[in-house]
Amino acid sequence: MKAYQAKIEALLIKSRRRKEVFAGLPVGQKQSSVGVVDLTDWLGESGGVRLMKGVRDPAGAFSITLSDRPHKHALDTLAALIEPMDVIEFRMAHDPSEYAKSNNGKLPIVMRGLVSEVRRSVTMGADGRPSRTVTVTGQDWGKLLQILRIIYLNNVALGDNILTTYKFFEKHSAGQPKQKPVADFIADVLKGFLNPYLADLAGQNSGGNTIGTTVGAITAEVTAKGLVDAPGVSSWPGGSLHQMLSFFGDVGPFNELYTEDRKDDVCLVLRPNPFELPDGAMIQSGVKRRPYSVVAKWQPGDVPDLAISDADVVAENLGRSDAGVANVFWVTSKAWVLNNNGTMRLAAQDGQSENYLLLDYLNSKASVFGIRQMDVESNLGDPRLRWGDGQKEAAVSTDKITYRDWIGERRAILAQQNRDNSIFEQGSFRLRGNERLRAGMYLTITRGDFQPRHYVTRVEHEFSPFRGFFTTAHVERGTGYILRQQRANISAWALETNQSGIT
Repeated sequence: MKAYQAKIEALLIKSRRRKEVFAGLPVGQKQSSVGVVDLTDWLGESGGVRLMKGVRDPAGAFSITLSDRPHKHALDTLAALIEPMDVIEFRMAHDPSEYAKSNNGKLPIVMRGLVSEVRRSVTMGADGRPSRTVTVTGQDWGKLLQILRIIYLNNVALGDNILTTYKFFEKHSAGQPKQKPVADFIADVLKGFLNPYLADLAGQNSGGNTIGTTVGAITAEVTAKGLVDAPGVSSWPGGSLHQMLSFFGDVGPFNELYTEDRKDDVCLVLRPNPFELPDGAMIQSGVKRRPYSVVAKWQPGDVPDLAISDADVVAENLGRSDAGVANVFWVTSKAWVLNNNGTMRLAAQDGQSENYLLLDYLNSKASVFGIRQMDVESNLGDPRLRWGDGQKEAAVSTDKITYRDWIGERRAILAQQNRDNSIFEQGSFRLRGNERLRAGMYLTITRGDFQPRHYVTRVEHEFSPFRGFFTTAHVERGTGYILRQQRANISAWALETNQSGIT
């Protein structure tokens, strides 16, 4: 029997080396000389690491508990060295030997985090001895999308920048359309806001390994389609970058927005919800499920499907519910359709009502569940309908497409994503630690020929030097019930309890 010895590396990288703690109050030379610290040495019996990341969360989060012991090159403990906006890079593996000959011998990156809080605790034990710990919490690079905000005040640089960076919203030139594809919009946000801020933060550390060498710039992977509305951005009332991108990117009903830590960078992902129908067909284009492989060359829009044995499952908790059942689906688009909602309802009567009115559909019948409506707003425009004042005749689309067609397509997507909610499973799996599992992947649990698939929306990694490494996957759209209903011979229960003769 193979024995596994999980391993973790937690590297602190100072975002700046202070020379003063306050104007006129200098920092000791030894304190300011520390730039990089391997925190792994401070993980004691009461220490541990917890990493949390979800595709529905604005940012991932981390918590690391350390022994409060002095640093050999400083005059104090880690409580006096670590401060908000420092970087901690987490690497871990359940079986480190798998990476001995690859990745230059390094453990795979799991999260790059920015410190938010440092807390020191002292408790007295039963033997009268004090126990001192330092707990550091923070978020991953998604934190930048939350702390950077659009504020419209006089002389506020960020508010001014939105007018400069998106000057195409003020004027059009050379007969070009006034709208912008959402991929270009995301690129402008990175170029105009995020990456300049990151470069400025990196420049505050004048020597050694800095935040800038950890991640030089945030990249983007956008497979979602649609146009961003010019007047909409111009009238944006203000808020965080994450709120702005979520609003104009149709995040939630149609798309996902999250940051992903990759080997060499942090990537901002905006992609269609990678949801499948009960028969395994992907609902939206722009995403594709592919079996996970460590040597795979992933393409934009690929959704890895990680298959693991049920022997790796420590506990599972799955269920089904009618909470998300709907049979009347409606999508409005105030930014793009110059009609009120009542007019749009009348116009829809001569369209394909089966795209939004599913009162007799098998898994959402009104006679069983009652009439339940799902109503959402779409802020992305049809990418086939770009227009602008002064466009030349050759540049004007001659396709007979209307925004009513686009909204009809959005309604169909909304219905396909939600009409079968009562037969999909949701819940969680607690697994033997698996550093490869990430939010935004599919997870297939293998029990003989019974292989239900689940979409992973959130992953939690827990590591303790004396308790082990465990991973919790929060899942939805599980196909366990669907597969159980189709079995003709050995039941899934028999496979699970090993009463089918399989050893």
